[in-house]
Formats: sequence, C-alpha cells, structure tokens
Amino acid sequence: MQTFPFQTEIAIRMQANTDETIHPDAVFYQTSNGYWLAWYDGIAAVLPPNTPPDVPCDRVEGAHDLAEVVSLIESGEYAEIEEFDGDDAAWAAVK
Repeated sequence: MQTFPFQTEIAIRMQANTDETIHPDAVFYQTSNGYWLAWYDGIAAVLPPNTPPDVPCDRVEGAHDLAEVVSLIESGEYAEIEEFDGDDAAWAAVK
C-alpha cells in the first residue's frame, strides 16, 4: 500500500465548509475506486469521488488501521452504509 505525505489541496477539499482539520501528520491514500483518505491516529477522513466541492468529507473512527478502511471502501461496503444525520443521543438509540 503506497501512501502519500500530506496533500494540501485534498485536505482543503476535505474540510469544505467545516471547522474540522486534517492533522498535518496524516498520511493520504487514494483507493482503487477513487476515494481519498487521510489517516491519522485511528481516524480516517474519507472523500468519496464526485463529492460536490461544498460538501466535506466523512469521518470514520474505530478502524484498527488504514488497511481496514481501504478494504471497507474498495469492497463496496462503505458505499452501502447509510448516512446517519443525528446527535449522540439519537446514535445511542440506534445502537
């Protein structure tokens, strides 16, 4: 798996319209199906291909390593996950 050093243009795009940041020590990776990932300390910023420029990236937490996130995305499982748009209390109710 070939990772890239910090990619400024991708990081700026990932942070669109948010106050989230991409850690300066994050490693970047582009999946075979066009997603960009920024991985640092157990958190992956995930930018799907064809995401409108004003829409920020997703965040994936809880993966053991970058390879696990890449596998999830390249297998198509990530695209099948429904987006959850709620607060912590609503998420606790879903679990």
